[in-house]
Amino acid sequence: MSSPSSWRWIFWINVPVGLLAVGAVLRFAANSRGTRRPIDPLALLLAIVSVLGIVWAVIRAATTGWGDRAVVGALAIGLTALCALLAWQRRAPQPMIPLRLFRNGVFCAGNAAIFAQNASLTAASPLPCAGRPADPRRRRPHTGPPRADQGGGRLGRTR
Repeated sequence: MSSPSSWRWIFWINVPVGLLAVGAVLRFAANSRGTRRPIDPLALLLAIVSVLGIVWAVIRAATTGWGDRAVVGALAIGLTALCALLAWQRRAPQPMIPLRLFRNGVFCAGNAAIFAQNASLTAASPLPCAGRPADPRRRRPHTGPPRADQGGGRLGRTR
C-alpha cells in the first residue's frame, strides 16, 4: 500500500463509505422539504454583493494590507449591502434569512466565531505570500518557480 505506484488507492476507501452514508440517509432521514417559496431577487442580489465584497476584502487584505483603497472600498460595499439586506429582510413578507434567529445569543456567537476563524486563517495563510517579492525593492512579484539564483522565494529564501 505504501509503494509509489499505489498510494493513490487509499482514497478509494471513501467510495464505500460514501455509498453507505447515502444509503443510510435515504433509509433513515425524514423528508425535510418545506413549503415552496418564491425567490426574492433583491435579497439574493444583496446577499451576493455583501458576501463577495467582504470575502474579497479579507482575501485581498492578506496581500495588500487593510489600508489599500480597493480593500476598504470592497469592505464598505460588502458591509453596506449586508446592512441593506438586513433592512430588507425586516420588511420582506417571506424573508430569506429569518432575523428571529439572531435573537439567540448562541447562534450569533457561533456565527461570529466561525467568521473570525475563517477570516484569520485566510489572512494568515502563507499561500498569498507565494506571489510576493522576496525583496521589497522589487516592483513585480516573482510568480514562477524559484530559479537557482533566487533561493526559494519569501518562505524558503536561503540568502
